[in-house]
Amino acid sequence: MACQNTDAKEDLLYGQWTLKEGFRNEKPSALLTGIYFKMDKPNAVTTNFLGEEENGQFELLKDKLTISTSQKTKFDVVVLTENELELKTIIRGTPFRFVLEKE
Repeated sequence: MACQNTDAKEDLLYGQWTLKEGFRNEKPSALLTGIYFKMDKPNAVTTNFLGEEENGQFELLKDKLTISTSQKTKFDVVVLTENELELKTIIRGTPFRFVLEKE
Protein backbone atom coordinates (compact mmCIF):
# COMPACT_ATOMS: atom_id res chain seq x y z
CA MET A 1 0.00 0.00 0.00
CA ALA A 2 2.79 2.46 0.81
CA CYS A 3 4.20 2.18 -2.71
CA GLN A 4 0.81 2.88 -4.24
CA ASN A 5 0.44 5.96 -2.04
CA THR A 6 3.87 7.26 -3.09
CA ASP A 7 3.07 6.54 -6.76
CA ALA A 8 -0.22 8.43 -6.44
CA LYS A 9 1.58 11.39 -4.85
CA GLU A 10 4.27 11.29 -7.52
CA ASP A 11 1.60 11.39 -10.23
CA LEU A 12 0.37 14.68 -8.72
CA LEU A 13 3.86 16.16 -9.21
CA TYR A 14 3.90 15.80 -13.00
CA GLY A 15 3.37 19.07 -14.83
CA GLN A 16 4.51 22.69 -14.73
CA TRP A 17 4.60 24.40 -11.32
CA THR A 18 5.13 28.16 -11.03
CA LEU A 19 5.81 30.19 -7.93
CA LYS A 20 2.78 31.81 -6.33
CA GLU A 21 4.58 32.94 -3.15
CA GLY A 22 8.21 32.68 -2.11
CA PHE A 23 9.65 33.16 1.36
CA ARG A 24 13.22 33.59 2.61
CA ASN A 25 13.55 33.46 6.41
CA GLU A 26 9.70 33.30 6.47
CA LYS A 27 9.53 36.78 4.90
CA PRO A 28 8.11 37.30 1.39
CA SER A 29 10.94 37.62 -1.14
CA ALA A 30 10.54 39.26 -4.55
CA LEU A 31 13.92 37.74 -5.52
CA LEU A 32 12.20 34.37 -5.89
CA THR A 33 9.66 35.63 -8.46
CA GLY A 34 9.59 33.56 -11.65
CA ILE A 35 10.75 30.26 -10.14
CA TYR A 36 9.31 27.15 -11.76
CA PHE A 37 9.62 23.38 -11.67
CA LYS A 38 8.57 21.25 -14.64
CA MET A 39 8.24 17.58 -13.70
CA ASP A 40 8.12 14.98 -16.48
CA LYS A 41 8.04 11.18 -16.51
CA PRO A 42 9.91 9.11 -15.61
CA ASN A 43 11.66 11.45 -13.11
CA ALA A 44 12.95 14.37 -15.17
CA VAL A 45 12.85 17.96 -13.93
CA THR A 46 13.57 21.32 -15.52
CA THR A 47 13.86 24.19 -13.03
CA ASN A 48 15.38 27.62 -12.52
CA PHE A 49 15.24 27.79 -8.71
CA LEU A 50 19.05 28.03 -8.49
CA GLY A 51 19.10 30.97 -10.93
CA GLU A 52 19.72 29.39 -14.34
CA GLU A 53 17.46 26.88 -16.09
CA GLU A 54 18.78 23.38 -15.48
CA ASN A 55 17.68 19.86 -16.31
CA GLY A 56 18.01 17.02 -13.86
CA GLN A 57 16.21 14.28 -11.99
CA PHE A 58 13.81 14.22 -9.06
CA GLU A 59 12.95 11.59 -6.50
CA LEU A 60 9.98 11.56 -4.12
CA LEU A 61 10.22 9.39 -1.02
CA LYS A 62 7.30 9.89 1.36
CA ASP A 63 7.28 13.66 2.02
CA LYS A 64 10.86 14.28 0.88
CA LEU A 65 11.57 15.58 -2.64
CA THR A 66 15.15 15.51 -3.90
CA ILE A 67 16.03 17.55 -6.99
CA SER A 68 19.39 16.73 -8.59
CA THR A 69 20.67 19.30 -11.10
CA SER A 70 24.11 20.94 -10.82
CA GLN A 71 23.65 20.37 -7.10
CA LYS A 72 21.37 18.16 -5.03
CA THR A 73 18.65 19.90 -3.01
CA LYS A 74 16.31 18.17 -0.58
CA PHE A 75 12.87 19.61 0.10
CA ASP A 76 10.20 18.81 2.66
CA VAL A 77 6.85 18.52 0.87
CA VAL A 78 4.41 20.45 3.07
CA VAL A 79 1.43 20.41 0.68
CA LEU A 80 0.89 18.38 -2.50
CA THR A 81 -2.52 18.52 -4.19
CA GLU A 82 -3.61 18.62 -7.82
CA ASN A 83 -3.17 22.41 -7.90
CA GLU A 84 -0.79 23.34 -5.08
CA LEU A 85 2.73 22.36 -4.10
CA GLU A 86 4.47 23.79 -1.04
CA LEU A 87 8.14 23.01 -0.49
CA LYS A 88 10.53 23.92 2.33
CA THR A 89 14.31 23.69 2.28
CA ILE A 90 17.43 25.21 3.76
CA ILE A 91 20.03 26.60 1.35
CA ARG A 92 23.36 27.77 2.80
CA GLY A 93 21.82 27.98 6.26
CA THR A 94 18.82 30.05 5.12
CA PRO A 95 15.27 28.62 5.25
CA PHE A 96 13.21 28.94 2.07
CA ARG A 97 9.56 28.15 1.44
CA PHE A 98 8.05 27.91 -2.06
CA VAL A 99 4.28 27.92 -2.63
CA LEU A 100 3.69 26.85 -6.23
CA GLU A 101 0.61 26.41 -8.38
CA LYS A 102 0.12 24.10 -11.32
CA GLU A 103 -0.31 25.73 -14.73
